[in-house]
Amino acid sequence: MGLPILVLDFDGVCHSYTSGWQGVDVIPDPPVHGLEAFLEAALSSFEVSIHSSRSAENIGRAAMQAWFARWVSPSLCAQLRFPVAKPPAMVTLDDRAMTFTGTWPDVERLRQFQPWTRHTPPPNEQPSAAGTGFAEPGRADARAQLCAQILEGLEEQIRQLAHEPDMQSELEAIWVLVERLRRLP
Repeated sequence: MGLPILVLDFDGVCHSYTSGWQGVDVIPDPPVHGLEAFLEAALSSFEVSIHSSRSAENIGRAAMQAWFARWVSPSLCAQLRFPVAKPPAMVTLDDRAMTFTGTWPDVERLRQFQPWTRHTPPPNEQPSAAGTGFAEPGRADARAQLCAQILEGLEEQIRQLAHEPDMQSELEAIWVLVERLRRLP
């Protein structure tokens, strides 16, 4: 028997998805920070399949494979699977899913769910508390203050690393975070 299957959603899990949907074969953004290190660790314990709404089309799977070839080492890319249909996974990582615990969630709670990549909440909706995916009243001001502090720190890191030629991938990852923070309300 082979290794258990781990399914990774593509947009918002592997691909940072800061530009939002641009088309099935258009993938403009860098990876979510830590992707390559995670894949290296995961591939020792799982067969890793990348699945997405893009997977239904050949051009979408080809675009994801090309994206991985650009951002991840060839030895890791060679071990990834890109199935048309979602395989029977032991576990799936997805930015737009909740764990079902045997108890049906409140529909309003589902309506409030936000993926971590969400840039701007719809009108009359509070931003989610970090890590929960759900709005928590009274947390918006503290979150905004924390984001401003993080933004200042990231901008300082960028200034310090800007002249280091071997730090370009780190700089791109930092810029993704800076742009995401700037878009928060």
